[in-house]
Amino acid sequence: MGRNTKLWLFTCALILLGLGVVNIVLAQTQTNIPPVPRGIYAFGWGKNFLDTKSFDLPYISGMTSYWGWSDLEREDGVYDFRDIDQMVGLARSKGKLLNLMFSPGMHAPEWLYKKGVQTSSWEAYWKAEERWEAKGKSRILTTPLPWDPVFLDHWKRFVSKIAEKYGSEPAVGYIMITGPVQRGVTTTIAAKRDIDIKQLEKSGYSEQKMLNAWIDIIEHHQKVLGNKRLVLALAMDKRGKPSIRLAKDLVRYVEDKKYTNTSFFVVFLNDTWFRTSNTTQRIRDLLKEAKADGYSFGYQMGQSAHRGERRKKSASIVKSLRESMAIGISDGASWIEVWHPDIIAPHGKAAGAPNAKYVDDLKWAHDALLGNGRK
Repeated sequence: MGRNTKLWLFTCALILLGLGVVNIVLAQTQTNIPPVPRGIYAFGWGKNFLDTKSFDLPYISGMTSYWGWSDLEREDGVYDFRDIDQMVGLARSKGKLLNLMFSPGMHAPEWLYKKGVQTSSWEAYWKAEERWEAKGKSRILTTPLPWDPVFLDHWKRFVSKIAEKYGSEPAVGYIMITGPVQRGVTTTIAAKRDIDIKQLEKSGYSEQKMLNAWIDIIEHHQKVLGNKRLVLALAMDKRGKPSIRLAKDLVRYVEDKKYTNTSFFVVFLNDTWFRTSNTTQRIRDLLKEAKADGYSFGYQMGQSAHRGERRKKSASIVKSLRESMAIGISDGASWIEVWHPDIIAPHGKAAGAPNAKYVDDLKWAHDALLGNGRK
């Protein structure tokens, strides 16, 4: 065998060895991806449910807790995660998962505004639980501009702190990807009136700026939390407007980057317009297409069914919790999040016990969702 032949064989062996190493690494990476959420999760503001009894129920997989930035970093660089730690400890002791959502936007801390952050203001209606007493009154909210670099830098610092605290915590299920928002956690502009939209445009708003800001935040989450299950909440580009271009661009970006630790999410499952709006149908179709490409998704109830039943005049939500969950199941959702009062009775003699009205429906939906995971 000549020297050139030996050299050629040696080179081929190295190439094959290299390919083998790459395949092993890829296999390990795929194996280490955190699992997709499955079943029914309770949902609510974390500080209101620190001792939640939902973890005790066999038909509840865990809880998704919602936290405002200003409650956790009241002073610049000074963090207080004691309440989250309490819930993490409870989830761990019960063998359940705690998912974490963090809201900047209208929950940005006051100290941030002293750093030269550009802001936007808009008219917002009172939250659902307040609107009943306020009779439709509105208020003016002010938040950092979603693409402001000072805001994004400080938000990424906060996300890095979350990663340091909970990135390796097995009792923490998913962490929501959020940042360029005005209100809540979804990929939408909360401003709805034309006058507010025009003011936003004067401040420099463009679709490309929003997309770039979201990509910046997605990349940072992947950098510091790539070992966790991440979830991106999709919505229409602007509240009340038909376009879902941003949502489509972000789904495409996640898929192109092959971020297989990322799932998608929509937050208005039992809103009446969820089944009638053409825009909503397009978002649902987008989720189904993502699932066909190998990406899971979940739904969250827009409002509490328990509260809706007490307010019989309200036509904003579907009164049947089971009917709403059935839509999510038929769409192919992997998990559904139900407001805490629909799982644990909030008032009266039954307070703190399973909400008897919905127990059978929740058990049925939980089993069905676990079945979705086997398909």
